[in-house]
Amino acid sequence: MTKNTINSVYDNASLQAWGDLEEKHSSLHDNRDVLQSALENVGANPNLIAPMLGHNVKGVDFHYSDHSWKELLPKYKLALPYLTPKSKPQLNAELTQQKAQTQTLEQKNTELQKQVDDISLKIKEELKKMFPEIKSLYESKA
Repeated sequence: MTKNTINSVYDNASLQAWGDLEEKHSSLHDNRDVLQSALENVGANPNLIAPMLGHNVKGVDFHYSDHSWKELLPKYKLALPYLTPKSKPQLNAELTQQKAQTQTLEQKNTELQKQVDDISLKIKEELKKMFPEIKSLYESKA
């Protein structure tokens, strides 16, 4: 298969899946990104992932890292949920849920920051009140 043929397969698949190449376009490189991310998400060793992506194991690990496909299989099975195709409505639902979770976390973060600021202000006020007493104790002993 030539590069143009591979690209046309991805173009056709993207067009069928999304209906518009401007909205969403997939490529072979995208699949490599997804595979690497999925395997990283389940804790696969980078030296195990690299050969699957057509890369050499880097650095000194090249000499000492020798993994068989049998080691990859359990990690690949764990990564399958990350690799399973999803429909556009499913993706939109997940994005909506992630945005809601992000907004909730940002709101909680803002509330916590306000609490920290309030506590910090109270501590500073108390220290200001205590400072003259501490200073007088220090001066009386000197």
